[in-house]
This record gives sequence, structure tokens and C-alpha cells, in this order.
Amino acid sequence: MEFHIDHIRYLDHTGLAKPYFEQNWLAPRYIGRDGEANIENVEYGLDKLNTRTGGLAKDEKLKPGPTAKFDPNKSTDPTDFASKPTNPDLKTVELPLISDVWNGMEPINYHVQIGVGYPPQTFYVDLDTGSSLFWLQSRIDLQADPAVLGQTAYEPLKSANAVDLLKNDRAKYGDGDLVDVWLYNDTVTIGKLTAPAVLLGAASSSGLTTSFQMSKANGILGLGFPTDPENAGRRNLVQTLYDLRLVKHASFALIGPRVDPKLAEKIDRQVIMQPRGTFVLGSVDPAYYTGQIAWCPQIISTNRWIVKLDKITINGKVAFEDQLALIDTGSAYIIASPSNFDKTQTFIPGATPLQSKKGNMFVFPGENLKYVGFTLGGRQIRLQPQDFGLGGVTSQGGKLCSSIVRLSDWEFPSNLWVIGGIFLDNVVTIFDYDERKVGFADISEKDLAQAAGKDPSAPAPAASPPIAAPTADAAPIPATEPSKPEEPKVLASDVDFTEVTQDDNASGGREFSKLISFTQEPIPQVSVGITNLNLGSQHVRATAFATESSRDSFRLNFNATADTTLHESRSNPESDTVLRSGKAAWLRTAPNDPNFQVGRWSVGAAYPKGKYLYPDNKGTVKFSRPFASKPKVLLWIAGMDFSKAYNFRVQAQVLDVTPESFTLNVGPWGDSTLYKADVTWIAHADIPGIQSGQFSTEDVRSGGNWALQTSGSTRFGTPFEKPPKFVAALSKFEFGCGRNITVTTTTKVNEKGVEWSMDSSGDTHQYITACSYIAFDPKLESISKIEQLKHHVQILRVRKHNDVLGQGFHWHRMEERNFDSCVDTRLSSGAQMLRDILKGLVNCRSFQIYQLTSAWRADYLLPSDALSLILETVTDIGLTVKSFEFECLGFLNPKRLQMRLYQQPAFIAAWENLEELRLEVGSKLVLRPDNINWVQDLFLHIKKLKKLSLHTTYGGSRSVIGSLLCPPTLLEGLQELKLRGLDITFDMLSTLILRCRSSLRILSLSKFILAAGTWTQILTELGTFKSLEDFTIEGLEEENDEKFFLIHFPTLDANPVVPGSGGQKLKLKYGEPGSKEKVLIGASFNGRVEMDRAVKFLAESVEYF
Repeated sequence: MEFHIDHIRYLDHTGLAKPYFEQNWLAPRYIGRDGEANIENVEYGLDKLNTRTGGLAKDEKLKPGPTAKFDPNKSTDPTDFASKPTNPDLKTVELPLISDVWNGMEPINYHVQIGVGYPPQTFYVDLDTGSSLFWLQSRIDLQADPAVLGQTAYEPLKSANAVDLLKNDRAKYGDGDLVDVWLYNDTVTIGKLTAPAVLLGAASSSGLTTSFQMSKANGILGLGFPTDPENAGRRNLVQTLYDLRLVKHASFALIGPRVDPKLAEKIDRQVIMQPRGTFVLGSVDPAYYTGQIAWCPQIISTNRWIVKLDKITINGKVAFEDQLALIDTGSAYIIASPSNFDKTQTFIPGATPLQSKKGNMFVFPGENLKYVGFTLGGRQIRLQPQDFGLGGVTSQGGKLCSSIVRLSDWEFPSNLWVIGGIFLDNVVTIFDYDERKVGFADISEKDLAQAAGKDPSAPAPAASPPIAAPTADAAPIPATEPSKPEEPKVLASDVDFTEVTQDDNASGGREFSKLISFTQEPIPQVSVGITNLNLGSQHVRATAFATESSRDSFRLNFNATADTTLHESRSNPESDTVLRSGKAAWLRTAPNDPNFQVGRWSVGAAYPKGKYLYPDNKGTVKFSRPFASKPKVLLWIAGMDFSKAYNFRVQAQVLDVTPESFTLNVGPWGDSTLYKADVTWIAHADIPGIQSGQFSTEDVRSGGNWALQTSGSTRFGTPFEKPPKFVAALSKFEFGCGRNITVTTTTKVNEKGVEWSMDSSGDTHQYITACSYIAFDPKLESISKIEQLKHHVQILRVRKHNDVLGQGFHWHRMEERNFDSCVDTRLSSGAQMLRDILKGLVNCRSFQIYQLTSAWRADYLLPSDALSLILETVTDIGLTVKSFEFECLGFLNPKRLQMRLYQQPAFIAAWENLEELRLEVGSKLVLRPDNINWVQDLFLHIKKLKKLSLHTTYGGSRSVIGSLLCPPTLLEGLQELKLRGLDITFDMLSTLILRCRSSLRILSLSKFILAAGTWTQILTELGTFKSLEDFTIEGLEEENDEKFFLIHFPTLDANPVVPGSGGQKLKLKYGEPGSKEKVLIGASFNGRVEMDRAVKFLAESVEYF
């Protein structure tokens, strides 16, 4: 197939944040350029491969072994990518795949773009089939970890959903690199798919090599199996997505970007660095490949993507049989053992070793190679000379440099081949985790053309610049402007975790968890705090956190980590934390809730990496969006790491709260040795219905003496109407050392306050215990159920709600004495309620505002004010409006409309893609030249209107309505036009409908007064509307000598058949306009009748009286 630049594959639904080749990295070292191989760069890449594969040589399992239980000979459906039952109706995710096979600078050849955290940060990650851990270059400590110029670093402290798992790990790579990471759970966004609580490693930027910091990637996405026995049960990202039922199959695929003519005279470097392939999570669309998939069972004893390679054929002759193939995204070439490398040359006439520094390549005459065939799973996949060669070598008379290479240090079985990017670029490769198999197929030639939206059979167009990839969708980011307090949409509760049997024996590393189910849209943020503890007298290392957060559930974890995990030492019953039971409070909130912001804050590090903390550990938290006024902030203790040598003391304090930020101090006091502490912070708007505070044993007794039982009561600042929803967690405590730690917090809540007790048992010495609480009005729980529907709402209808919209309004205006001034809708609590609803309907695209009246009451918004409110709110929250219907039964005063909105970029962005518009106002609205501008300004921004319906009256010059109300650009491409009640001239109406002659499908004309012309002429013109399928006329009048005449069709029967129309009937409506004679006041027909005959029939039948 001849190559054209526009054959580059792009995906409509996702893309890169900015053109990939604009990034600021080390200059590439291409192994082939402009049809010629760069031998120096090839050898540079081979040196890197030597070190990369060095780790494989030490893998004791790298030898022939059993294969997966998969029968490659069975008959399978070519679309069946995993014979295991799939997750029905789930997603397949497709991302642009960047191939760097031809860049010798890159250690791994394939990259994709994903988002991590909330709000999401965008990262490029390497796809590595040789490792299993997903990790990112990170700034864990903003002071110790420097920012890398031109690179994005993951900062857990900036993600509201990041949870520190208090564990570390080490990623080991074949080139000897050891990357130390701290493990977190955080939200990952892949295309339009959002996965909560994904395991990832944060690698401190200060510990990474300069070469990695300057590479294209910000991290590595491991797509292999764990090779370290300690992590044998770990699931990588793809498997996690399948476990969460987010993708159809536990599989991924690389759709090779075979679109660049490697041996062309000149190659566009910007094209080479564009996303030229596809990375697929889940099922693969059969359009991407031809024929059936050749499935190869994995040799499972290796835990690597190694499969059987049946044979290799060169120029039709079998050169090798019974081989092994390691599928590796980190290798650019096809690597052979020394014996296989030498043998390969004997099958290509004229092939000779390349006389270079290391002699690891050979050259061959291009005309002497027909193809190289790799038989995998019984299917032969061929590489043509242009795919097999790296380019010509001038010093060798133009012979081609082979992509089969050897390494200086080879310590593998002689029948092992490493299959890298040169091969993968030319095929579809599917990796199936459940069936432990790899599939190969030929890339669809049709797909290469259709991916760019072209007809593969059409002539090749001229070359054009590469198309910029579309911007990837991202999760919504909260607005940065302050907002008035709004009704909260939250639920709070607590969940108890207790083992059935108490275990007094030391057993470090206890992990308890429980799945909490619910339904909420969008995926909520979950805040967790410790309420009850039952620990042994050893070191105290415990943490509570949420994982697997989705719209349906989340998993609440309460863990204690043993010394053997943190210290990499032998089990030590005298030291390991003993967790018998625990209880955690949790609170879930919508991430876009304007009344709440939450997060998790950590200080110090787990022993032995961490050093003991001093009492003063202050930090400042900046809100992602400022509050309208100073909020309330409470802190919950969520994790701690103490030495057992001294009393266990920790406290969390809130200081210096402002609408933009707050300061907190977390630490020990006295002689306590605290290495690390985690706190959950919750900030909420200070509004009625939500209260927070603290209760403490110090309210009842001094902390100088210990006690087992302490109880008391705390009153709310303002009583609730009913007992509120209530949740509390520890914010301060002191327990004696050398003894068990037990505390049970119980609460009994009424509308006036809470009765509480914090009790210990056994040998525990409880000196001080304090809890922070938050309480909610019960009615807010029902309000929160709206969250369950918000994600699915696409149409919002407001009907007869002037009284609700104006609730609390009382005619406060920007200019008190000017009746026509604009309304300050921010002063209306009812209007604010509408804003609350609209802000939550993230997928709403259609708005229907019906029957707004002009009742003269002080708590009503007039229609003008209501329309302004809706236009302003939609603009503020950034919704894209597809359909807007506005029906007003009363007076609409355009002077009070918020005209300033029409000039704002946000307003233009919200309304420019409007497809359907319906405006209907009562008889009291008269459009005149001095007040029609609000409609005109709205119309000027609309570019893609398909349906237009206008029902109004006009009291000015009839020539104005067409030029101002319906500009030509609005009507071009219009498919449906309904006009009612317009006082208009014949010339203007004719001009209006003729502007959409080529596209109009539906036309309705009702209750017109037509001046300076006749309806007969209009009907005649409709004969040229070849696309018209549905036509209605009703109550049409003509102005003649100051008399108005109703159209009359005396010759038509009740349901006349249009002559020559194949039996098509007209639907007629009759009335009695004052005479005994029946008068036709409406006619309509639908379907593709012959328009010219139908309208001619009507025109000939009309008479006037």
C-alpha cells in the first residue's frame, strides 16, 4: 500500500494534551533516517539493550517449561479475545499509541498518556511488558524532591483521592536500575474511563537518574507479571480494571503503527513522533486486523510474555523450528542468539557481517530478500524488506542493514528470540492475562486508511500537515471563583470492623477490610478517620483508608503493618503491631460539591526511614477553590507510627482558617516518639444544616490521671429540628506505653446535642481522648439522593417555578430605584437552589423552561429575571448547551436581561454549539427595534442550529425581523423550522424559508398575518424544497385593504388525495369562522410526497372571501 501522511491513525474520543513532538526532551537519535541506517545510533541502542537484558539472564526460570492451559488448535471465534466469560456491556478503551522504535535514545519504545489524581494530572508513561509495577516520577517531599524542568511530577499531596498505604517497594529492571517507590492508591483516568483507588508507586525525583528525568516518559506502566515472589499476588493496572468491572477483558493490545515508509527518500520527523498506533484495553475491534488471530500459549514458568515460536521462514525456506519468543516493548530490534544470528545470514544471498565496532549487525542486498515469516500459533506473519530492514548503509554499497541483531553478552538459551518494536510495529499484538496467551494478527490495510476518515478505494490525496490530536477528556475540575454557600449533598456514617475471635497472640501485619455499597454520581471522595482501637502493647503502626472507590461502593481498610514489612527484617513478636479490632468513621462527598473540600495530609515517614517528629509540624493547605466565606475545618486521625518506648501521644489542630486556605499542626507532645501521622481534613461551608465541633475527656476530667471510662455531653451551637446525621473520629489521644491500647467511642445523638463516652478496658491507661464530629440535617440525606441520578440526567425541565426561583428574593436589585435594572440573582436563595441543581447535572445538555408567569408578588422572579438567571448559570458552570426551550406566559422585559453575558467567552462557548432553539412568549411581549437585540445577540453566536421554533409577535417595522431575528448564517443547514404568530411581509418570509431550501425537512407556519403578498406564492415556492418531508399550515391570514382574510380551500374534501402522489392524503382541519360554510384553517401532510404536485394542488384550490 502506498503511504500517505493522512493515513496516520487518530481517535476521535481521546488524544494527547498537546502535540507530542513539541515536548522538550533530549534530542532523538534515530537508527534510520531518510532511507539510510545510522550505524552509530544502532550500536548505541544495542549497548542499552545489553544492560536491559542483563537482568533476564539472572532469571532462573528463563528456560523451557509448561505452557498455559490453552489449546491453540481449537476453533475459536476471531472476535473472542478471551474464552473466559466477559464482563458484559463494559468498556473498551482506546488510546493513541506513540511509537519510538526508531529513536535509539528511548529505553522503552511505546508510550501513552493517562491522568492520575483528582484533580487529574496528565502523564506520559512507558508501556513495559517486562515489569508489573505502575509508578510515576514524583515529588513526595516538595522541599527534598526538586522539580524537573519540562517534566510533570506526581504530587500526592495535591490529589484529594491519594491514600498513602504506608508501604514501600523497589522496581528492578534489567539494566540494573533500582527504583524505590512509596505505594499509594489514587484515581487513574484512561481516556474517558476513571478507575478509583489504583495501586501506583511514587518514585522520588531526587532518586531518579538524569537520563530518566530527561526521557519522554514521566513513569512506567508495567504490563507484565510480577517476577518477585514477594509480589506474586499483585495485579497490574489492566487486571485491576477488569477486577473493578470497568473493561470487557483482562487484556490489552498494541495496534502497530505501520504507516511510515522506512525506506522513503525523506521522512517527516513530526509525523514519526505523532501518535501513530492504538493502545487498547479490553476487546479489540475486528476492523483493526484481517483474518483470524493466531493465539500462542504463554510459557507460564517464566512469568514473562514468552511464547512458542513454531518456525522462521526466510525466502520460503524454513530456517528455524521449535524456538521461543520473548515479546518485549523495550527492544527495538529482533535479537537472536549468536548461532541463530550467523545462521540467518546463510538464507539471504549476499548477506555479510557489517564491519563495525562490535560486529553485531549484518547487511544484505534488498533485492535478495522476499520476506521473513514468523509462524506463531500456526499462523505465518511476514515482514517485507522495507519492514525488516533498518535502511541502507552507504559504506556497504547501499545494502540494507538487518533488524535482526545480536548482543555482545548472550546468556540465554540459543533458541530464544527477543521480538521487539520492528516486529510489533507491523502487527496487532494482544496480551491476554486470564488465558495466559498472546495473539497476533495482520494489521487491516483498510484500517490504515479509514482511521483518518478516508475511503481506501479513493485516489490518494496530496500530502498535508499532520492533524493535531484532539484534547483528552478530563474529570471536571472545581471552579476557582468563590461561590455562595449551597445545600450540601453528602452522607455520613460509620462502620465497625471487628474479628469474631479476639486474638491475644502477636501477629503483625493485620489487614481488615469491608466493602461499603451505595450509589452516587459522580464517583465520591471518601474521608476516613479512626474511631475505635484495640491494639497490643507493641509498636503502634495502624492506618485507616478507603480503596476501590466507585459509584457503587468503596472498600474501607483498617491495617496494621508488621516490622517485617517495613523494616525488611525477621518477624519480631516483641515489636510487631498487634491489631485485634478497629472502627473507622467515613464520610463521602461529591467531588464537585461547592460546600465541601476534603483531603489527606501526612507528616513524617514510617520507621526506619522516618525520624521522630517534633511537636511543631505545621503545614498550609490551599483549597482548590476558595470558599465564599471562612469555612469550618475539622481533622480526623487516620494513621500513626509510634515507638513503644514512651506514651503514645498525638494531636491534630486547625489554625488560621481563611476562605482560601488553613494551617494545621499535627504532632506529638511530651516524650512521645512519633515517626509518621496521617490526618483527614474536612472543610465545609459555614451554613445552616451543617455543624461541626469537638468533644474530649478533658471536658470532664484532667488529663493528668488515667481512667478506663469517661463520658459527657456536648450541645450543638444551634439545635436541629430532628436528630441529625452524625459521625465522629479521633483527633487527639494519649495512652500509656507498655500496655494494650483500647478505646471504644459511642455516641447518642438528639436534636440538641450528643451524649458520648470513650471507654477503655483491660490494662489500658487512657489519659486523654478527643473526637472531632460533623452533624447534618436529616433532610440533607434525601437531597443527597439526587446525586444518584445526576450523572444520567440529560434534560432539565423547569415549569411554573417563578415562586421557587424567587424564594428569598424580595426585589433586591442592583439599582434599588430603577425598575428596569438587572436583578442580582445571587441574593435569591431560590435562584441559588437552581444553580445548585444545574451545577450537579454535568451531562445535562437540554433545558426546557415552561410557563413562567408574571404574577405580581414580591417573592416571584419575573420571566426576564428567570431567563437571565438560567443563561448566566449555564455560562458560569460551563455546560455545553445542545437544546434550549423557553416559554413565557407573561411580560418579558428585555431591558432587565443580563446583556453583558453575550460578550463573555464562556457564554459563547456554552451556546455556540446549540442545535435546537425554541422561544415562545405571550402576547405581552412585543419585539421592537429597541428590544430585539437580546435575541439577535444570542443568534449571532449559534453556528450549528438544526431546529428553530419562534412564537412571538413583532410591533415594529416588518423589515427588521428577518435581518435581526434570523441572520443568514443561522438558517444555513437548518432542518426544522416552526414559525408562529409573526407579523411579517411576504418578501421577508420568502427570504427566510428560501435560506434553508437545501436542508429543510420540517416546516410549520401558523397564525401568520402576511403583508404585501399571497400565500399562493409561498406554497408555489415550496415546490423547490426537495428535502421537505413534513409540512403544516394553520390559521394563515393575509392583509388586504386593512382587512384580514383566512385562507379558504372550498374545493377540498375532508381528506383529499393529492393527484399523482401515489395516494398520499392531506390531513385537513376545518373550522367555522363565522359563516355556515366550512373553512379550512389548517393543512398538513408528512412523508416524501411529490412536493411540487401537492403544493400546486393546494395553490389551485385556494380562494378568498
